Amino acid sequence: MSDAREPDGRSATDPSAATSGDVDFGETLLKVDGLTKYFTSESGFLEGLTLDTAGGFPLKYDRDQVRAVEDVTFEIEKGETLGLVGESGCGKSTLARTILRLLKPTGGDVYFKGRNLAEMGGEDLRSQRRHMQMIFQDPQSSLDPRMKVGRIVEEPMKAHGLYGDEEGREARAKELLEKVGLDPQHYNRYPHAFSGGQRQRVNLARALSVNPDLIVCDEPVSALDVSIQAQVLNTMNELQDEFGLTYLFIAHDLSVIRHISDRVAVMYLGQLVELADKRELFENPQHPYTRALLSSIPVPDPRESGTRGVLEGDVPSPIEPPSGCRFRTRCPELIAPPDHDFSPAEWDNVRGFMRAVDRRTFEVTSAAEIRQRFFADAEPRGQAGDVVDEAIGLVGEGEWEEAADLLREWFAEESVCAREKPAYEVPTEHGDGRHFAACHLHRGDLDGVH
Repeated sequence: MSDAREPDGRSATDPSAATSGDVDFGETLLKVDGLTKYFTSESGFLEGLTLDTAGGFPLKYDRDQVRAVEDVTFEIEKGETLGLVGESGCGKSTLARTILRLLKPTGGDVYFKGRNLAEMGGEDLRSQRRHMQMIFQDPQSSLDPRMKVGRIVEEPMKAHGLYGDEEGREARAKELLEKVGLDPQHYNRYPHAFSGGQRQRVNLARALSVNPDLIVCDEPVSALDVSIQAQVLNTMNELQDEFGLTYLFIAHDLSVIRHISDRVAVMYLGQLVELADKRELFENPQHPYTRALLSSIPVPDPRESGTRGVLEGDVPSPIEPPSGCRFRTRCPELIAPPDHDFSPAEWDNVRGFMRAVDRRTFEVTSAAEIRQRFFADAEPRGQAGDVVDEAIGLVGEGEWEEAADLLREWFAEESVCAREKPAYEVPTEHGDGRHFAACHLHRGDLDGVH
């Protein structure tokens, strides 16, 4: 059986792994340990007001918490690029902003050069931000249209008192504009005079102006044409080698991640589900969500046909995320509950029926036709068969929600995927790095029925 581990290899249940204060992590530049960020959901002035009959007040404000990022742990070594990938809304940008302390964390620690940013404030935090810069997704809105690009590049230098006087800062700004592939003579131009790719190069020059160690790149090329993306990525690689930079590179495009990253972290609904070296992750994915993402990459082959990598269902609400494995409500490999003796074919059919009922993807006909459609080759027996029969009857009566609740209670909620949070370190096939996968398929004590 694989040991339950966090992405950095420490035991997921070892309380001694928690640390506080400043720590020496050797060549580790950034260590994120159990980082959590919740938001309060407030949609309107009176929304959330409820009667409080138990207390002494007639009204109370019930605030739902959006669990945007929860218990995220990873490290970034000096000089490497860690790619962070996942669907839109999975918490990537919130994670980035919380790491940089643009957002205050709800819990966890962020160690940068051994110092805990989560405990910093005031001037101490401000001085650390010189060494940590960010490039945002939209190259236009992140530049002040009223400022010339030279002044935009100089602004961080001035804020941190670098390069002496205006003459020194101007010389440095022109040097950086040239480094990122722009003409230094464009120092006095405004952002609107540049293309999208050129504006992102200005953003890169601005980030470099204070000689940072870490640059967090939040979808920096997603708004650019594909040909321009490659040029900007190549420039970033060259600058990384020249300046010894470390990148946390966020994207939803796996081809971009594969081009620039050394290691890749996959995020789903606020949590990391897989983390491994780039080649290991692309050639030996160990989480069903990662495999679905990789299978969705278009293949330029006219002989390939059919739909690729389509995940069924919607991403659950971060206000009430699923228990255990957060991907389980969409997972094509949900593990069968232990109390039912399913054959693989029977469990596949039950799982498909559960998904179809939950999403109401079929037309209600007779019970016999429903059974023929979903259980023609293998129908569960015993108590499981009785539950399926009852659910079919409820669907026939138009009680879809009751049928879905019944199936979830007996099958989905009894799976280990719903009862326990997965965290495993799995063997690697390529290289000797660690491979973290948050999937119970890697438990050694399961009977192999998926």
